[in-house]
Amino acid sequence: MIGRFLEFSVYAPDVLAAVHHYERLGLRQLSVGEIWSHPYAVVSDGRAVIGLHAYEFDSPAVTFVLQSLRTKLPRLADQGIEFAFAKTGDDQFNEAGFVSPTGQMITLLEARTYSPAAFDTPDVSDLGRFVELMVPCADVAAELRYWESIGLRSAGLRETPYAHAHLAGEDVTIGLHDASVLPRRALRFACAEPGRLAMRLDDADIPWTTLPTPPAGAEMAFSFTGPDKLPIVVHEAALGADPARVG
Repeated sequence: MIGRFLEFSVYAPDVLAAVHHYERLGLRQLSVGEIWSHPYAVVSDGRAVIGLHAYEFDSPAVTFVLQSLRTKLPRLADQGIEFAFAKTGDDQFNEAGFVSPTGQMITLLEARTYSPAAFDTPDVSDLGRFVELMVPCADVAAELRYWESIGLRSAGLRETPYAHAHLAGEDVTIGLHDASVLPRRALRFACAEPGRLAMRLDDADIPWTTLPTPPAGAEMAFSFTGPDKLPIVVHEAALGADPARVG
């Protein structure tokens, strides 16, 4: 319904510093098109795709490509989506955005903004395997119904050890977590050797913090941020497991 996942769009005032941060963790920079007037870069580990924008907006946004966007906006509005913005002029790159009940910005673009890269194997970074974008929710059940209504699939709501749910779309997984446990949105990774990663962060003078309540299904987790202020949550897990089923 809302197209194919493109990227997690992140406000990065210093794009070059953010790119360097992610490259130190093993992510690769992809080739971008000349779409935006602001500085823009994209990094990826073969699963997670992070778009770094030197343009201030509600970050991180979950961004999808929906072809023929301009003609499809009225139909989406008829189905109950209330757009926070829509730029569809003849001389503009068409884009629109709307906000989920819990406040997560979802952006739709008319076309790709970077060239996909071939990875021999995914999970090339020191972070391990990408699991999900973690979204804190005051009402997980209501948020789950909303994401299902716009086309993502779910295995349903789980109540233990706290209310949470996972949703899957084309090339993206969203995790909904009780806001009393998860105060901020974050990208979550499953790492076979989180202690080794913590040592690398120490060597790079990147501070990290142990989470008092790990994500559902994880025994231990820590978080850190880079120049883009996007929290990264890493927890220990066997990388052979299906990331969509972790937690």
